[in-house]
Amino acid sequence: MESFKSFAGRDLRRLLLRSRSGIFLAGLICLWLVGGSARTKATEPASTLVLDSAIEQKIDSLLQQMTVEEKVGQLNQFNGDYVRTGPVPQDPYHQAKYSKLKSGEVGSFLNVVGARQTRTVQQMAIEGSRFKIPLLFGLDVIHGFKTIFEVAQLYIRDWVASVVRPVKQLKGFRKLELKAGETREVAFTLTSDDLKFYDGEMKYTVEPGEFSVFVGGNSRDVLEKRFVLEGQ
Repeated sequence: MESFKSFAGRDLRRLLLRSRSGIFLAGLICLWLVGGSARTKATEPASTLVLDSAIEQKIDSLLQQMTVEEKVGQLNQFNGDYVRTGPVPQDPYHQAKYSKLKSGEVGSFLNVVGARQTRTVQQMAIEGSRFKIPLLFGLDVIHGFKTIFEVAQLYIRDWVASVVRPVKQLKGFRKLELKAGETREVAFTLTSDDLKFYDGEMKYTVEPGEFSVFVGGNSRDVLEKRFVLEGQ
């Protein structure tokens, strides 16, 4: 059975294919090295093959020097909610994260926003860890980094009527100013007057039957809920 140490080292190899000037996407590089090796031998010059071999030797040497804790630590991914550019955090939860970052037991961060904070966290990892392995950064972006103006829309559909009714009929909308990452709840009030229409005799009336209510940011991408209007 494969040992835990060799298992951690094998998976960590994918995270260590990084250059001095930046970080490569390890999964893609691994696929290129493994899946494209046969074609590489036939088409690429000898100097490139020597470089690939040197990278492999450097990775092997690094893995041999790392402890199991350091290898497993490189597979850790933390959320950027704890990032502090000021004093060292005092609460136990954030202190533990801070300690792992300084000891090289963190491989990547999510949701660290802005160049200044990214540089601060990267600097902490490089200066505090033994092997100076740079961090990977990822970011979940909602509506980008800028304020947007969304329009919440309400539509109805009358499924059973004495005359042909629209597939979707706009009955309400609300303009919203949303900052980056902001969400907001919107409520609409729908009354029987909103269900009225001109029938075949040109009377403005409402008829009992089944209706659908649609809500969304446009008429296509909507949520639907059906209800039945009882006769009076």
